[in-house]
Amino acid sequence: PTTSFMADFKAAGDAAFKAHDFDKALEQYTLAIEADGSNKVLFSNRSATYASQQNYKAALLDANKCIELDSGWAKGHSRRGAAYVGLNNLVAALSSYEKAVEVDPNNANAKAQVTNLKSRMSGGSTGSNSMGGGSYPPSNDLVPGSNLEGASFIHIFVLLFTLLYFVPILGPARGADFYRFALGAGVAGNVLTLWRAWPKTFATLKDPRFLQSAELSFVLLSFMMQLSPPLPFALVPMACYATHNICRLHRATLVPRLPSFLRDRALWLVSDEGTQMTLAFAALSEVMVGVGAPFLLIVHGFRVIAVTIFYIQYLMKRYASSWWTRHAVSLLVSQLDKVLYHRFVPGAIGSLWTRLKSSVATFAMRRS
Repeated sequence: PTTSFMADFKAAGDAAFKAHDFDKALEQYTLAIEADGSNKVLFSNRSATYASQQNYKAALLDANKCIELDSGWAKGHSRRGAAYVGLNNLVAALSSYEKAVEVDPNNANAKAQVTNLKSRMSGGSTGSNSMGGGSYPPSNDLVPGSNLEGASFIHIFVLLFTLLYFVPILGPARGADFYRFALGAGVAGNVLTLWRAWPKTFATLKDPRFLQSAELSFVLLSFMMQLSPPLPFALVPMACYATHNICRLHRATLVPRLPSFLRDRALWLVSDEGTQMTLAFAALSEVMVGVGAPFLLIVHGFRVIAVTIFYIQYLMKRYASSWWTRHAVSLLVSQLDKVLYHRFVPGAIGSLWTRLKSSVATFAMRRS
């Protein structure tokens, strides 16, 4: 009887979906899932229904359930890709569609989506979801610090000191010390990266590429941060990179010895999707620190004005060189647009926001 009920609910859901009655389709698919919670097709259909209602978070959860039930089913990965597109996470969407093609090489729709997303992410599309401005960097060697082979202790120190800063078990004063220790470890890693990457000549010190490198910018910024009150969450990007690099460097030795729930997460972290999430979250954290830095002037006054200026300059360099930073800024701006252009927000505020965006864009272009 349960199977019969499930089939009836599914048929009713299919009919409602074809008629674009998505509320009824959602109701019927949910009843079908209650009758048979192990049917991947039901979760796939409900994911498509949620996506049609622009409820992309719910669509993603159902797509994940499809993959959990059958990771070898291409449609589950395609459903996940569609949900990520709706959430404006084009990097994760591309990874999902590529996985669908890997599972089913003859999947024409997934192939078309891969081509379309690559075009949009490289600036080949003017659609509203396109982030523009360069191609995406999915590979592990683009994670900062990934070339510190034989020096994994630096990543360990960064992560350890960051944890001791956020969880000040030795007291607030020691927490501030660990903040500076973490910065010092980060400086050591970036200096070692520069040492290995550039010729040891005086000409290097005059090379514009060296002077504009992200590593040198971080070293200079860190010295300013050492002299100023701690910037909230400034260590988060470093901790993200350190965690990823520790898992990657010890994938064959330490990771297999971890408990299963940690091992699975560590292996996911060094996968293509996990790498992309690491870079995306770190970039978003950097941007949020930059947004919050000027407000520290209210709390600390002129003691933080120098580090605020340095951090914003660093962020502008990152914006010019990093697709991930541009993507994070675009996501933040799109969310603010939804709030500040809302019909209940006074028009004067929306106009002020428009002028502010224009002024910042003009200033950034002059600095680039």
